[in-house]
Amino acid sequence: MVEEGTPPFVDCGPLRLDLIAYRLRRDSRSQELTLTEARLLEALMTSPGRTFTRAELEPLLPCGGSGERALTAAISRLRRPLLALGCEGCLQAVRGQGYTFVCPTEDDPAIS
Repeated sequence: MVEEGTPPFVDCGPLRLDLIAYRLRRDSRSQELTLTEARLLEALMTSPGRTFTRAELEPLLPCGGSGERALTAAISRLRRPLLALGCEGCLQAVRGQGYTFVCPTEDDPAIS
């Protein structure tokens, strides 16, 4: 996942994704991620606001996303750590197109 010479972090607003430890941090709180969750979030956080199609995200899943519902299930699981860090609306489904990530701002309320 982390290539030589690439920073091991992706920052998006107050969020920091640690690509080595598979942890998502916001302020002093953090959530552990699976490899699949970290790979999806890396793609989404690297290009906030861009809509990724299912075809672009499915190769990031184990076995290339075998099964029609594999991406839907992975996105559903990814929402849990985001919600725990107060990022309820960060991961958005774009009907008929795919998924997009919106960086929270420092002013967005975080769940304590």
